[in-house]
Amino acid sequence: MNKIGLAVYGLEIYQTRRKKKGLNTVNSRVDFLDIMDLFLHNSQQQFDTDNYTETVFKVERIERDEVYNENGQKMYSFISGVVKTGEYGTESELVNRKTKKVTHNKTIDEAEVMPFAFYVAIPQGNTKKGIIIFQTEGRYGMKGSFEKRLKKYMQNLYPDLSFTMGTIAPVEYIERYLRDGFLKEIKMIKYGIPNDVSERNGISKKPEDNAYEERIIHNPLGFLDKGADKIRETLRSQRIYTSIVEIPDFDYDVLKFNFTKGKTNKTINMTNIDSIVIVEDITETAGVNKGHPSYLILKDEMKRTAIDYLHGMGVV
Repeated sequence: MNKIGLAVYGLEIYQTRRKKKGLNTVNSRVDFLDIMDLFLHNSQQQFDTDNYTETVFKVERIERDEVYNENGQKMYSFISGVVKTGEYGTESELVNRKTKKVTHNKTIDEAEVMPFAFYVAIPQGNTKKGIIIFQTEGRYGMKGSFEKRLKKYMQNLYPDLSFTMGTIAPVEYIERYLRDGFLKEIKMIKYGIPNDVSERNGISKKPEDNAYEERIIHNPLGFLDKGADKIRETLRSQRIYTSIVEIPDFDYDVLKFNFTKGKTNKTINMTNIDSIVIVEDITETAGVNKGHPSYLILKDEMKRTAIDYLHGMGVV
């Protein structure tokens, strides 16, 4: 069974690539979800073919609604749905794993399409940042196909506007785990072995042999009482990551924190926090033994994830 994930991205709109536009006031007539709605309905007619990327793309389901908090206050508006997409351009044989026989010869003009859910959430008010969530299945996804076609559609309608989709800022992402997660272990890695250690134990000192020393602190209860603020200072560029954890006579090169949050495990590498790709593993909650996950289950998980991230971003 493939792992089911939710890939989370931030989205923004710029006018002539310089000025950020409010997502609820793109112009006097429409907001971003209006544009998204038009794009999605326009993509329902038939499979769109992109000969450059050799992909086909079609929207199968669209739903638009609003989410309110327990006090009846509107938190955000959203559009969700299902896209079917896949790649063509290669020949292959399909083999039945039980009979061991070829059941179909795929031609270069045929694409194996799969359904993927999506969820676009725009907070209430004069917000300039929303989020978009794409379902993934194993190594398969549809972010590239979706993004390219939406950008092309927007460019045709509004040439002065540009749509960008990028990673959630590290501080917004990591704060979720500092606030709600459980720290399982701290891992530190130091590349290279000290001369006295390598000579005493006959360990090669050649750089190409990639020898390294690793230290792990399991179940570091109480560390986050003070350590959480050190991590936040690092995210604000007020502290270097190598001073978050202090180990005498061990100057590490890599620092990793392993968190659990609900049913997911997440390792945060403090050495490359600017390039974090956020994919939430929901395989267990998706409850798929065969076939593809239910859209309704995915929608509930994407709603929960959207609320979680928007809270972390401080926009709801």
